[in-house]
Amino acid sequence: MSFRYCVIATLKDKSVLPEYMKWLNSGHVQAVCDQGGAKTCHVSVLDGSDDTDIRVESAYIFPSFEKYEYYCTEVAPTLRPEGIRLFVDTGLVTKFERVTGKVHFEYP
Repeated sequence: MSFRYCVIATLKDKSVLPEYMKWLNSGHVQAVCDQGGAKTCHVSVLDGSDDTDIRVESAYIFPSFEKYEYYCTEVAPTLRPEGIRLFVDTGLVTKFERVTGKVHFEYP
């Protein structure tokens, strides 16, 4: 059964969006997929975001919970420090949230 892992980043304001998207698209998402075993990733700016409260969701699908666990123990510890250094320590991201769950079905 597939497993879904989402990271929701709350950005300081809309001026951070291009830099955050560039970082995701220039290797971070690829590393989660290639090294961590995720099958896919969808990156979305969530509805309800306004000029001062931009929320970006990175939703990864892993082929199994075991692959997700591997990502958490072996790969995430090598990737997270860069995001913290670039965005949390600088105040550009005010909060990271994580949401997980089993995928019960996909369509089509």
